[in-house]
Amino acid sequence: MRVLYDHQIFQEQDFGGVSRYFTELSSNDSVFGAEIAVVRSDNRHLTSLPEMRNRVRPIQGEFEDFLWGLKFRGKRRLFNAITKITRRPTPELTNLQHSVDRIRSAQYDLFHPTYYDPYFLEALGNRPFVLTVHDMIHEYFPEDFSREDSTAVRKRLLCTRATRIISVSKTTKNDLVDCLGIDPEKIDVVYHASSIVPGGAPEIAPVDPEMKFILFTGNRDRYKNFFFFVSALADILIENRSLNLVCTGPSFKPEEKTVFEQLAIADRVVHRTVSDPELAALYARAEMFVFPSLYEGFGIPTL
Repeated sequence: MRVLYDHQIFQEQDFGGVSRYFTELSSNDSVFGAEIAVVRSDNRHLTSLPEMRNRVRPIQGEFEDFLWGLKFRGKRRLFNAITKITRRPTPELTNLQHSVDRIRSAQYDLFHPTYYDPYFLEALGNRPFVLTVHDMIHEYFPEDFSREDSTAVRKRLLCTRATRIISVSKTTKNDLVDCLGIDPEKIDVVYHASSIVPGGAPEIAPVDPEMKFILFTGNRDRYKNFFFFVSALADILIENRSLNLVCTGPSFKPEEKTVFEQLAIADRVVHRTVSDPELAALYARAEMFVFPSLYEGFGIPTL
């Protein structure tokens, strides 16, 4: 069987649980053949695949190199204007067109979109597609998203149209039934696994060998409850001068750095961009791992 995945999540995420999920699935060609229809992406999971490394062109590189790499206010606006005037295809349009072309080619047995944009319905026609629903965050935390965010509406549409739905946990399946009224017989629960080898060699952890630290992994936005966590942790770090907080995931944003300064813990919080073996080593070295998320469809970090 050959499965076609589209570009959506690899365009939206540089890294993250959803894009990692599809990368892991597509690399498992001992079970089924897989193709990812993407041309432009900065996703680290995707570009870690040997077969994709030379096929996928970066998105940010083109903008970063624009005007000899100079940095100035309004550069993005100027870049977008020139792109529009010269009618040069944007990465988004290039990816979209490539996915549509591959869908129309019908050179696959099953289509599996990687997120909830229904752009593909016309090109797909009556051929089957499977949809994975990872969580119901947009439904339970609408206040965390802009009014223009249409994810919940699109998800509902695709759940209605999908041939089958994969849910990553029984909780998410129950949420689908309760929130969207989806027939439970249409939903298959398929749990996540982890490809990270546990108990990694502690000596390769990318921190000082003598450092004692609490570990926080992954994204830190909204429902991940990060600001509440660091506020609660601040007094502990101040009282225990040998203890630190190590975060992986995206680099710290200016507002996060401001909060660290206000809490007087800026010198005790460090960020690391890590490989899978380094992440395993951080888990092995950490005094504890903390996962204060308000809601998860599955919660891979705990696994």
